[in-house]
Amino acid sequence: MQWPRHGWISGSRKLHKGEKEMNPRAEITIAQTLLVLCLCGLAAQAQSGTRSPAKTKNYRFDTVDYPGASSSYLSDINQRDKTAVGYFFAGPGPSPTAFTFKGTTYKVIQVPGATASALLGINSSDQMVGYYVDSGDLIHGFLDNGGKFTVLDYPGAEATEPFGINGSGAIVGSWYAESEPPQGFL
Repeated sequence: MQWPRHGWISGSRKLHKGEKEMNPRAEITIAQTLLVLCLCGLAAQAQSGTRSPAKTKNYRFDTVDYPGASSSYLSDINQRDKTAVGYFFAGPGPSPTAFTFKGTTYKVIQVPGATASALLGINSSDQMVGYYVDSGDLIHGFLDNGGKFTVLDYPGAEATEPFGINGSGAIVGSWYAESEPPQGFL
């Protein structure tokens, strides 16, 4: 399969009505002009001996490690009640376990039929999405809506991995098939 070429390469995409193709030499001229302007600005700053301090913001970091886990990963947090979702590994093996974290409370999410699972997204209604591995080593997506699980399998895919869910319940992720590169879905 050939990867698509993007619009910045001359002649690589269909032009929209009224749009004119840019002269490739003009693209180089614009890039060169921007580079010269940036270099001039840096040179002037160096000569004056003053530098603007970088604007920084202080963030507070909290460690969240599932008790007894060899490693823990958080992937999303909702804004309503600050519930975080993720997964942990109990040992050196390749099988993650989905969990939530709120305040000081950890909760394992038991996905029916799963030998491994991971939570990757949560919305303000506490709907959660992720993936699980079944006993046949197949990867399925799932939606957990208040403890009710819905399997999310993209048609014809060998694996489906939802990554996020918005407040309206729209889910985004990727699906995989052996003969295809990964594809996104909404």
